[in-house]
Amino acid sequence: MIIGICGISQSGKSTLTRSLKKELSSSGLEVKVFEMDHYTVEKALIPKVKDRLDWEHPDSIDWDRLVFQVRKSIADVILVEGIFAFDTRIASLLSKKVLIEVDKDTFLERRQKEIRWGKEPPWYLEHVWETNQKLVKTAIPDIRLKHDGPDNTQKVLNLIKSDLSFKNSSHGSIST
Repeated sequence: MIIGICGISQSGKSTLTRSLKKELSSSGLEVKVFEMDHYTVEKALIPKVKDRLDWEHPDSIDWDRLVFQVRKSIADVILVEGIFAFDTRIASLLSKKVLIEVDKDTFLERRQKEIRWGKEPPWYLEHVWETNQKLVKTAIPDIRLKHDGPDNTQKVLNLIKSDLSFKNSSHGSIST
């Protein structure tokens, strides 16, 4: 089972992914995680918007390497986490799609605290928001979650559990 976890920057994708890995692993399942942030192209190849590298552009991802790694991976559950987890280049591999939504105020508050890329100008944060809104409009997830919802992990575990491949799993049961 390959699960895509998608959402805007700072929506809680990594938090949910870590929680799912912990829960699924404790149930005896082998879990592999692919974070899209680890599959970016060289900086020189990343598109720019005005004077900034546009990490929010799909061309910032090394799709060939990511898809190859996911396809060759062997695990009971594979989690693919990133802002482009529903992109057509990976979507066909996904068994389930999880979208984490966040309101604009929460996004702005969290992103302004982010220091990985230095202080980001307001126009760039607006660009990030608008780019994500376009992606979300075309998304057809199996489940929509609110950012950092206390029961998000349980909702996704229930989605996984409902999948026929896990109903009679010889690996044991997934805690609910």
